[in-house]
Amino acid sequence: MKNSEISRRQMLKVPLIGATIAATSQSGLVCEALAQPVPASSPAPPGAFAHNVEAVGYTDLDHRPAFKMAIRQVGERWYLYTGHFWHSGWSIVDVTDPAKPETVKFVPYLGTNTWTLQIDLSGDTMVTALEKPFANFGGDPDAPFGEGVLIWDIADPINPKQLSHYRTGGNGTHRNLYPVDVMSTLPPACRVTGATSTSSSIFRIARIRAKPDAGGCRASTRPAARALRLRSPPPTRRPPIATGCD
Repeated sequence: MKNSEISRRQMLKVPLIGATIAATSQSGLVCEALAQPVPASSPAPPGAFAHNVEAVGYTDLDHRPAFKMAIRQVGERWYLYTGHFWHSGWSIVDVTDPAKPETVKFVPYLGTNTWTLQIDLSGDTMVTALEKPFANFGGDPDAPFGEGVLIWDIADPINPKQLSHYRTGGNGTHRNLYPVDVMSTLPPACRVTGATSTSSSIFRIARIRAKPDAGGCRASTRPAARALRLRSPPPTRRPPIATGCD
């Protein structure tokens, strides 16, 4: 396989040193050439680079590096919700004043050996992914792990309430999308239990319904009638809401 054909996800699965070499060979250090060190007056941490953007605020999220993020406005305040790379759980950051972001809560995932990288939201509903971590990033390939998607009520922006757990099987989900309040796309991670090849992946659409009960509003999920299995290499042209597994 040529370097130009190495996908980001394949690169993550190799040892970290190899991933660095692969990334360098593909990029030709283009990004580093374009980006410039941020000025000393910038709130960004030492060593940060930027290109055509200016850092106006910074938080280290209580020493928990963020991964995917989603933002929403509630009243006159703005909240940033993040997944994490090295920590299992999600942070909520008040970014109403971008120059002074404040981490108001960390919501831990109570399981172990699980990535909680992905997050998306719409209205008062948030979806967060559970996924088996790669072994070269500290995951235990033989230990139990969380999989699927957690669905949350975020009507109270700093006190999310878990409504349900949509289980997908396999290695869990990655690249989730929740663009509106009636649909969520849940593509499981690359290797799926029962698949004939470890390079197989499945694109799945699930409908989220709200059902009132004595305790308020509870969400349930029902998968679409069919799931679409994709085999590597992925198609070069993808449907607008289908990102698949790369």
